[in-house]
Amino acid sequence: MGRKTKPKSQKRKRETPLSVQPVIESPSLDKPFLVVLALFLAVGFGGYFFFTRYSPPSTFAELIALSPQELEKCDVALMNLLCAEGLNGSENMNISDCMEFLDEITEKVKTATKKQEHQFQKDPAYFDHSESVYKMMAMITAVSREMGIKYDVEATSLSDDEFFEDSRRNFLHGVLSKNYKKGACSSIPTLYYVIGKRLCYPLHMVPVKKHTILRWEDGKERFNIECTNGFGSKPDEHYYKEPFPMSEKEIKEGFYLRNLDKHEILLDFMVNRMACLDSEKRYKEAIEVGSHVFDATPETYSKYKDSLAYFLQQIDKKHNEPLEIIATNLKFQNDLFGYLDARSEQEERKRAEKERNEKLNTPSGNYR
Repeated sequence: MGRKTKPKSQKRKRETPLSVQPVIESPSLDKPFLVVLALFLAVGFGGYFFFTRYSPPSTFAELIALSPQELEKCDVALMNLLCAEGLNGSENMNISDCMEFLDEITEKVKTATKKQEHQFQKDPAYFDHSESVYKMMAMITAVSREMGIKYDVEATSLSDDEFFEDSRRNFLHGVLSKNYKKGACSSIPTLYYVIGKRLCYPLHMVPVKKHTILRWEDGKERFNIECTNGFGSKPDEHYYKEPFPMSEKEIKEGFYLRNLDKHEILLDFMVNRMACLDSEKRYKEAIEVGSHVFDATPETYSKYKDSLAYFLQQIDKKHNEPLEIIATNLKFQNDLFGYLDARSEQEERKRAEKERNEKLNTPSGNYR
């Protein structure tokens, strides 16, 4: 008898566990291709971010050449310091030292605000029951008392030309210079603004006529801040008459008493630069800076634009060359001369009307 064997159909099969999937190997030629592709993508994206990443400006020329997107990334303190480049009083300005001192001041304000918080808890009525008011008062106190930064009281008795002769009164390098520590109605509010931004306070720079104030506005609270001589807060209506009265047209146009965006803050700094250049008799440079501001100012602010055009005309009268040679921007020339012609016509009409009224009101016996 032969040996019995199991039928083939009955042989036990080896089962493959469900968790194990068969491996399909890629052809060996695909591996180098994938490596090259990965390297290509890495270099491509790396190059893109390298060449498109923001690089802070280091000169005034680089600053005004920034795109709107790049300007949004620029530190307002750096913007202000670059606008003082090459002006009288900035000879010893070291931007790195200024920015380092600004960080030191900010830390001092942060520490002092936390340390004195019990005062707000003890007497909230003194701070109008507002923690925001307390924070601003604590900031101003720390900067003036602990850091020794003061308002330059002598500046109030100077003429416009004398005031702008020293850029330290108008830009941050004055208040951020450890051997000077003085500022005026432009640099002091700017200092508090940049400190507040570093502390994430909802601060805004606000222009009033020939002056700058700050405003705290976060959707819950809104109050104006006077900070050149301690803390003060006044309503918008106060600035219709002080420190310099506004005309009805200026109030209606709304150029003043509005929150400035970053581009408008830069234009404000550039106006100060223009005034400093004018006081230094660097008229051509003053007009070049003024042309940037003039072109960037919307037509809706015609009263301010008219004043700016008039100021540029006064600078031009001090210069030996005609304005057509200085201002190479054709649009600027046309717009500016249009404003100046309109101003001349308006003044001529006013003179003629005044003379006519005087004649009508003059007694016939005295009229010749």
